[in-house]
Amino acid sequence: FFPRRGLTDGKYLYVKNLLAGTKNPVVIQPWKMPPKDHPMHEPLQRFIMPPPIELFRIQDDSDGLVNLAEHPQHRTSMVKLDSELQSWREKAQDRFLSEEEFSKVAEELSTAKND
Repeated sequence: FFPRRGLTDGKYLYVKNLLAGTKNPVVIQPWKMPPKDHPMHEPLQRFIMPPPIELFRIQDDSDGLVNLAEHPQHRTSMVKLDSELQSWREKAQDRFLSEEEFSKVAEELSTAKND
């Protein structure tokens, strides 16, 4: 269980990680990380422990290696995409908009996993 929501406007891919700061459960065993100066170090680190928001300029970075979410020059695009994502989630009645529902599902999955 590692819910994410995302959208693209054709220029950017915007991803909201709903369990940011939590280890991605897809990572089931440790592996040797490349050194910090290696181009894959940061993307792998982000895969293991995703940040709250990821933003990729897909025309220049189709593999999603460079997260632009912390770059001030992309702030306007991020705010716009976040608003569009929020509108979509409301229109689609995303069950994880409710913190109570989100916690309920996470608990159910955690209990089922331990059974």
